[in-house]
Order: sequence, then C-alpha cells, then structure tokens
Amino acid sequence: MNARDIIQGFGGPGRLAAALNRPSQLVWRWQKRGIPASQVGFVSAVTGRAPHEIRPDLYPAPAQLRRPADAIERANDDAEQRGATMTRAPSRHRRDRRAA
Repeated sequence: MNARDIIQGFGGPGRLAAALNRPSQLVWRWQKRGIPASQVGFVSAVTGRAPHEIRPDLYPAPAQLRRPADAIERANDDAEQRGATMTRAPSRHRRDRRAA
C-alpha cells in the first residue's frame, strides 16, 4: 500500500493533516514523495495502520511469531537423537559454551 492510498483512505490530505496537526500542503506532498520515516509513528497512530503497511522498506512485516514450545520441541527432538531428553530449551550461555 502506498502513501497515496493511505492518505486517501483516511479522507484525503486535508483530513489527515488536521488529525496530525500538520499543514495540508505537507501531507499532500507525502502522496508523491512518500511518508517520511519520522512521521510513520504518528500516521500509524492516527490511521490505525501498522507501520509495515505505511513504510514496508523500513518496517518489515512481522514474521509469524514462534512459540517457545516450538523451540523446546526442536531441542527435545535433537536430544532424543543423542539419547537424552530436555525439558526446556538450552540457555544462551550453555549454547555458547557448547559451540566453543
């Protein structure tokens, strides 16, 4: 979604400018130049759009979050192959020691 779609979806540059307390000419220019990085948080708060929808080049879409249980299952699978079982994922300290 580009800046023009976001601005027009809110009701146009005048309406978004009033909501952001910015000059309408400034917001109108955003339609052509894009929404500046410094304004993404404000635009996101006013429009209800996620930052990655406004500026996907700066804010990548959040990947599907992995559950801690997935890490434990993977660790248990690895441990079973070695002949041991684990009840929780190894700590970072223990992983670092093992790698050295």
